[in-house]
Amino acid sequence: MSAWPRWSRQNAPGMLAAYVQRRVTPRLLPADQASRLPGPGEGPPLERARRIYELFAEREIRYVLEDPASEPGRQVIRPPDEVLRLRRHATCLDIAVTFAGTCLDAGLHPLIVLMDPAGAPGSAHALVVVWLGGNWEQPRGHADYPLHDVLHHAAPDAVIDDLCASERETGAFIAVDVTRAAHGYLDGSPRSWADALAAGAKMVTGEQWAWGLGVDVGLDSRDPLPMPRWPTMEPLTPPYQPTPGAGPLAQISARYGKIPFYARDDLDLLMDWCEAPGPAAETRIAIVHGLGGAGKTHLAAELAARMAKAGWYTGFLLRNPADDQLEWLARVAAPVLVVVDYAEAAKTTQIIDLLRVVHERELPICVVLTARAVGDWWNEVARETARDGVRYSLLDRLLEPAHPRTTGVFRATLRAFAPEKNAYAPLPEAPRPVTWTTLDLVLLGWLAAHGDPDLPAEPAEIYERVLDHEFSYWRDTWDKEFGLKPSPKTLRSIGAGISLVAPNEDRVPNLLEKIFGIQNQVERDKVADLLSHLLPTSREDGSITIHPDPVSGHLIVTAMSKDKGLFAASVTNSTATELANICDAISRAEQNDRQKAVELARAALDIRSDMWPQALMLTLAKGGPFVTALEELAEADDTPLPLQDLAELIPVGHSTLRGLALIATQHIASPSESDAIQEMAERANWLNNLSNRQSDTGDRAGALASIEEAVQIRRTLADANPAAFLPDLAGSLNNLSNQQANTGDRAGALASIEEATSLYRTLADANPAAFLPNLATSLNNLSNQQANTGDRAGALASIEEATSLYRTLA
Repeated sequence: MSAWPRWSRQNAPGMLAAYVQRRVTPRLLPADQASRLPGPGEGPPLERARRIYELFAEREIRYVLEDPASEPGRQVIRPPDEVLRLRRHATCLDIAVTFAGTCLDAGLHPLIVLMDPAGAPGSAHALVVVWLGGNWEQPRGHADYPLHDVLHHAAPDAVIDDLCASERETGAFIAVDVTRAAHGYLDGSPRSWADALAAGAKMVTGEQWAWGLGVDVGLDSRDPLPMPRWPTMEPLTPPYQPTPGAGPLAQISARYGKIPFYARDDLDLLMDWCEAPGPAAETRIAIVHGLGGAGKTHLAAELAARMAKAGWYTGFLLRNPADDQLEWLARVAAPVLVVVDYAEAAKTTQIIDLLRVVHERELPICVVLTARAVGDWWNEVARETARDGVRYSLLDRLLEPAHPRTTGVFRATLRAFAPEKNAYAPLPEAPRPVTWTTLDLVLLGWLAAHGDPDLPAEPAEIYERVLDHEFSYWRDTWDKEFGLKPSPKTLRSIGAGISLVAPNEDRVPNLLEKIFGIQNQVERDKVADLLSHLLPTSREDGSITIHPDPVSGHLIVTAMSKDKGLFAASVTNSTATELANICDAISRAEQNDRQKAVELARAALDIRSDMWPQALMLTLAKGGPFVTALEELAEADDTPLPLQDLAELIPVGHSTLRGLALIATQHIASPSESDAIQEMAERANWLNNLSNRQSDTGDRAGALASIEEAVQIRRTLADANPAAFLPDLAGSLNNLSNQQANTGDRAGALASIEEATSLYRTLADANPAAFLPNLATSLNNLSNQQANTGDRAGALASIEEATSLYRTLA
């Protein structure tokens, strides 16, 4: 999917004029630049053209080559929003088309000219020729305009004879090499207006280039292609985001850009993965997972930065992208690399929506998901995208905690912060069985650069030492701003509270009042401004928190475990979004101290039982310390949890919430034993579900007893009303066979699945569309049980029949 159809120079050369947009450029530029755009009659034509060129040069457009994946002879043309506003990457033709539209707005008469290399094959280059003899007038130009045709396959004599190469010369036409306004086109670009005029004239009149096609935009009266909508903000943020004056931890963070990326094979593999040939219509997904501190974010940022240099549109996805942002991402005219950092903490619906929208792109798209682990969050994404027919290929990459070049990372960090230091300083050994993570190596290098004489020997000690430096910096900054130095304990409490809640910038003053008791509004606002300076705002979701995660996790478990009042105040005064942040922060802190994280999770739900939805959504996606707390809350007599909904919501076989699902199923009101058909059916359904939950938690005997009772009830119901209840009986017999097999009753398991298969065969004969899939599944299970009892021939016959049915259904 792209914004506009591709342009064919061979088959529809005149259609190029339809890509030229009027009255769009002013809406794409910042107000101060839009106000400097010339209008019709505002000065001589030559001056108007110069002002437009210089504004284009200010926009920092990045020149890129046409994507090699483009169809031969059919070129993608970027709309002006991609050239001037959001991405600002463009080919020479993209810039020329946008420049021509801006010329029309200024009352200038432009021609878009494609110059071909003379005497040799090669790529064409686009110029804009502008008439200086008067204002452009609709619909056919100025009365004195000397040209009459829309298409020119050779340079018109009127242009050649009256072309000026500089502002000092006189003439009726100029040829502007507008690409010289872009960065990356030539060394030292953007080039000056004078250079663009001289280069354009030389191309038109010289011998190295030949006029291939001219499209007189001012004479073409066709309607332009519809201008697609563009979002107010880009959906992707830059890979690296340096913030001047930031504190120590901000400078150490993976996306600050201060610490150079140290070579590892994972980067080479991912770059090859991006650039490997393959079907453009297939989304490529890489899951990069590993412990906090392994270097996932830095790896993703470096990959995005390098692919951007190769002309890709890359960056980190906003946490809650709007529909128009995803739609724009789907049509952007370049290969795209999207990084979803902390994918397990994002709402899986956001990842699913992204994959649904972009999977129809014509140009390549790669999506990198970073996470601590591949778990149920990915299972949900895979399940939903498969249901929607989204095609993708998957790369699963585990990032080892330790960088393969440990000493190199340590010394690279040391050199980055203290070039004068000994580049061969020794790296302290990690105490067994600890292995330094990549982050540990960076922090050790940073401490060595800042003169710490004895480097720590434990990760927790590293984090403490770095936090000491961080809060010392806060204290000095506080002193400069307010003339006072808060105690280290006060600053530590503020750092822990902010890291736990991760508020947006506009929420900080409120939290300073409610949590830390700063009542004076002026003082609150000053402190909030200072904190937003010390802790730069995340561009993805606008939150403020201490990074990296293992450091903030250490701070949270140590500070909040000691200061119960601070923890209670933080949880009590948080919004719904901040409660989700709290759940995520506690979950990440599990890596630092599992027992303390579990205790904080319990305490959080004790303080705010209404935060169970946030805890549940996070735990559904990634498990973690709230599992036990949620189970305890479900057991309470006055539980706020909707047990009926949970029993249905939690997928069978969920890796971490099996216990909660069993509790929910057990505690919902089980239908009474009765002869009433409706109540019998409800009890059989409940028993069937209970059996599945008991099996998930390892209670094989209980699972068998529950499913046996369910089968007995459904057999009674099916005897009375086969049409209504035979399908349910067949399903329960299938489950019974599984539970009998789990308890070692192979003969019973075979008998049950044989009966289930017989029932499904009868049902499929009467209604193939509804029951052939069930018959195929049952035959597959029958084959397994026949193999378990030594009936190899029967097992082969059953699986052959199942395979035949699956082929029919496919």
